[in-house]
Amino acid sequence: MGFTDKFMEYLQIERIKSLNSVQYKRLTISATVVVFGLGALYLNSIAGNGPFGMITGPMTSVNQSPNIGQKVTAIVVKGKQVALLPNESQAKDVIQQVVDFFTKEKAEQGMTLQSYQIKDTIAYEEVDLPAGTTPLSIEDAVKKLTHPEQEVITYQVQPGDCISIIAEKTKTPMSVLLASNPGLVPERLQIGQALRLVKPTYDIDIETTYVLVQDEDIKFDTQEVKEESLGWSKPVIKQEGENGKKEARYLVVKHNGETVNQELQGETVLKPPVTRIVAKGDRYLVAARGGAGRFSWPTSSHLITSPFGMRDGKLHTGVDFGCPVGTSVAASADGVVRFAGWAGSYGKRIIVDHGGGVQTTYNHLSEILVGSGQKVNQGEVIARSGVTGNTTGPHLHFEVMTGGNFQNPMGYLGK
Repeated sequence: MGFTDKFMEYLQIERIKSLNSVQYKRLTISATVVVFGLGALYLNSIAGNGPFGMITGPMTSVNQSPNIGQKVTAIVVKGKQVALLPNESQAKDVIQQVVDFFTKEKAEQGMTLQSYQIKDTIAYEEVDLPAGTTPLSIEDAVKKLTHPEQEVITYQVQPGDCISIIAEKTKTPMSVLLASNPGLVPERLQIGQALRLVKPTYDIDIETTYVLVQDEDIKFDTQEVKEESLGWSKPVIKQEGENGKKEARYLVVKHNGETVNQELQGETVLKPPVTRIVAKGDRYLVAARGGAGRFSWPTSSHLITSPFGMRDGKLHTGVDFGCPVGTSVAASADGVVRFAGWAGSYGKRIIVDHGGGVQTTYNHLSEILVGSGQKVNQGEVIARSGVTGNTTGPHLHFEVMTGGNFQNPMGYLGK
């Protein structure tokens, strides 16, 4: 008889001594036996009728972790375990919910899902659960795979950059860009300046393709007509312009809910635009070349901080209007934008051609709102003032040129 047997017998006999014979006959013994063996402490159960019971249930080590040897399913992406689930069925359910999140919840109004593709190879592997850990619930695993980690990268400001252009180039929302760079003054960006960009990174890359259908405005055109009877008078609007409407269809590609490409597939005109017709006297351009009053002031500020003329032995080629950064800058007369971008010491610059060899320029801008080749109307806001380029403070440097020669702008501006 081994140690276990004798110990069981001892326990039962001691128990029986306290019972009378009637109770003894009916007795069903149940106890827990502590057994020492092989350097470990074990718990066991005994049960039975009469003086000798029998061991029931497996021997269990009290030092053994409950999940030792437990098998779980690992979701493996590009050779990396990204989540542990109790079984393969739940693991596959997690991936389906992640796909649903990026295909349905990330779709915008007017979008219809065309297709989706999991760009990474996904495997389900049975593995041992590491000691001291527990598998994820479906809810927690989905949350982990749909909420990105944040990767920080550095972007250097390039010629022609402004804060909105950088946001577009890096696919970073303006609010995120500003929040990632505390103290950043958008109007004072310098070439080579380092900006901190926070980019989301996901364990799984899901590409979705949508068809987007939305209504858009069709901008009206402006047509100029000559009327000799107007002579020197101001232009007269003969017909107000009105935007039209069109239905535009785009093919939109997203990676994990972020748009990476959008291509126009076609348009249907719902309502044609109405052309704006402006009548002008035939002496308009002659007046622009020499007479005052045909050009409007480019800013609401009439504070001249530096006039046209010689300064420190050099020609100051225009007039400086003192104004806060971000002040609206308007086209001084109707014309076509010939240049819009970075121009060295001028900073951000716009050149507008008014015909007849007459041009105006707008310099040190913080933001450019028009593009080269675009038609602009007198008084139309084309930019925001700033301090880009070589400047000692916020202002608009405004120039007028005829035949490539600088003129005093004050001879062209109305009172």
